[in-house]
Amino acid sequence: IEKFEKEAAELGKVPFK
Repeated sequence: IEKFEKEAAELGKVPFK
């Protein structure tokens, strides 16, 4: 889930959406 968290951090939202 690191890659998802990284992308989510850049987008500023959760990767689940």
